[in-house]
Amino acid sequence: MKYHMLILFCCMLLLPEWVIGQKQNSGNDQIANSIQDPFYYFEGQKYPLELNPQVIAVTLQGENSVAAFQSLSKSISNQLSDAVDLHSRTAAVIVDQSAERRQNIKEYYLEIDLQKTTSKLAYAKQIEAIQMMPGVTLASPTFFGENQKSIGMTNNFLVELREKSDLDLLYREASKWSVEVLGHDPFMAKWFTLSVPKHTGLNAMDAANLFYETGLFATAEPELVYHDIYTSNDPRFPLQWSLDNTGQSGGVAGIDMNVEAAWPLSTGANINVAIVDEGILKTHEDLKNNMHPKSYDARSNTIPSKIYGSHGTACAGVVAAEKDNGKGLAGIAPDAKLMAVSVQFGSGISSHLARGINWAVSNGADVISNSWTSSSANGSINSAIRNALDNGRGGKGSVVVFAAGNGNSSVGEYPSRLHDRVMTVGGIDRCGLRAGRVNVISGSCQPWCGGSTSCSPGASYGNPLDVVAGASGNPTTNSSGNTKYTNFAGTSSACPHIAGLAALILSVNPNLTNVQVNDIIEQSAKKIRTDRYTYGNKSGRSNGTWNKFLGYGHPDAEQAVLIAINFGCDQNLTLNGNFSGTKNYKAINNITSTQNLAASSDVDYRAGKLILLKTGFKATTGSKFRAYNAQFCTSTTSTPSVPAPPGGLRTAVVSNISKEYEFIFNDEFLANKVTQEVAGVKLTCYPNPFQYQTTFEYKLEVASSVLLELFDMNGRWIQQLDHGVRNAGTHQLVFQTKDLNPGMYYTKLTSGNSVLTTKILLMK
Repeated sequence: MKYHMLILFCCMLLLPEWVIGQKQNSGNDQIANSIQDPFYYFEGQKYPLELNPQVIAVTLQGENSVAAFQSLSKSISNQLSDAVDLHSRTAAVIVDQSAERRQNIKEYYLEIDLQKTTSKLAYAKQIEAIQMMPGVTLASPTFFGENQKSIGMTNNFLVELREKSDLDLLYREASKWSVEVLGHDPFMAKWFTLSVPKHTGLNAMDAANLFYETGLFATAEPELVYHDIYTSNDPRFPLQWSLDNTGQSGGVAGIDMNVEAAWPLSTGANINVAIVDEGILKTHEDLKNNMHPKSYDARSNTIPSKIYGSHGTACAGVVAAEKDNGKGLAGIAPDAKLMAVSVQFGSGISSHLARGINWAVSNGADVISNSWTSSSANGSINSAIRNALDNGRGGKGSVVVFAAGNGNSSVGEYPSRLHDRVMTVGGIDRCGLRAGRVNVISGSCQPWCGGSTSCSPGASYGNPLDVVAGASGNPTTNSSGNTKYTNFAGTSSACPHIAGLAALILSVNPNLTNVQVNDIIEQSAKKIRTDRYTYGNKSGRSNGTWNKFLGYGHPDAEQAVLIAINFGCDQNLTLNGNFSGTKNYKAINNITSTQNLAASSDVDYRAGKLILLKTGFKATTGSKFRAYNAQFCTSTTSTPSVPAPPGGLRTAVVSNISKEYEFIFNDEFLANKVTQEVAGVKLTCYPNPFQYQTTFEYKLEVASSVLLELFDMNGRWIQQLDHGVRNAGTHQLVFQTKDLNPGMYYTKLTSGNSVLTTKILLMK
């Protein structure tokens, strides 16, 4: 039987076009129509595609169908892609017994490269002949999308119900066209997957269009297969210039994200970053301690995640490689947790990508990093992204970050341009120029492909672009080959830089919405290379001046975290007049008050530097006030029971202040001693607060190298207090304040792999 089928197939391939052009049956008419004018509906409009008459998409059914097809297809072409397990049936949530009985049927997807371009009629006949081969569920045309990227198509299509009660309508139409309802998406209950059998004469695009044109459903679209959806070029250079650019390898010093200055303020603790990509090597020495316990494989709708390539591990290292472990790299947010969400990029199924995003939302992802683009718009992906933007983080919205793409597109690439709440990231090289090939970006100090012209042309740009980050030669973690580390490029590398920055921001202020996080990143951006790029005002861009190639510019991590810390706070507050009731006043720097507090008033004064109760301040007997220092004006520190300030004013018994008092109280310092401890190391500072000198005492369980440093409240380094190899035991250091201004400071003790950070308070 196989022999006869093969002869029939080969003969069909040899038919002249005048025979192919004769009247065909209704099924062949449908095939010819979809080839003649390929399109599907997206958000109510026809979304056109360009036919690729050199490649045919094939869906196979059955455990042994792949091997059988590979054997038979040698007469067509030796150029077969790897077969991909679709997992369409096992991943769907089944709603009827027929689908349940067929749930374990295996289905695979592959493509045939004909190695020559044929006419549309010959191409249609070749599809028809392949359709007749044993094991083939459906043979379908393939297409070109944006930037001439290839798109395949499975035998499935997706339908979104208008209401859950419309399920009967779905089954009625499915019966009418003899297509099979597999079930609904596990995360989007109104999105159903339907399978097209070979006897219908339809392909997935035809069927989706027929369902949409009934007007009964919100969306209907084919399940598309995207290729090369990641956006990396991987020229290799050794140093993390994007974190600290000293001018290495011909770069421009200062073109970096100023991450080191942000780390004393935030390292991304308690924030979950989902990497929707090819999976993460969870045992990597620089990642294993930062892996979230939950992970997911979006292809098969199973846990845990799998590894389909090295791209996801590279993205993960940029976000959260462990810091100070002596192993290799430091991520932007070295204490964030990485959630591995695996998809296959070589054949990226649209429904799988949507499923991955939805799983991340459902499982607590604060930030979702997407270093990929697709070559056409897609309703299920759109719905998943909107779900993340609207419903993530308990309604505050997940921060959704996308690579702008490497296609040198002047309008950005999908899905990065989908929504103004998506953070779209372009790329720069180490000298601050838009990243790309040498023949696209003149003057680049680090062109893609090392100066050749064989790779992607350049970082995409235009209206969707928000900010840029390092996209040429960034060292990161590796999951393939014999090396643990590699160099990473393209906007694939730039995207996780901004995802890591979002984690730093949310770690210090988790109450921010995704819009507020985006605004902070944009507002913090530095206007780099103004000699080359002109920034100006643009309608709809309210966070500063903007440029079409670099967006708002290159974010400053320290400035972004400080904005987040003090979000919604005044720099200084001057208070006067009569007050009654309860109030919590907060300021970044100083509060000055000459208020008259009525009886029963209860007032907190919280300032980063000074609280001045000036002559004229009056607290009526029975009122209460507390004045204390808080490093962050967004601090949620509970109200302290502070000692009575001069004049006996805590529960006021004196009505007037006759001279100005300066109050800096904090509940952390009431014991006059602050102690911090981790495994093997203990640090104590006393007295604390202090006026002229204090003593640092640290205890080591084993001998180790020690570094003790002093920083101001904004994380700026002031001086080194102690350094060297110290024996096990207790060591003391007396510190005299000299010319320091009063206020809050940090000390940081590094001993081996242990780090302790302690606040100290200088009062004069």
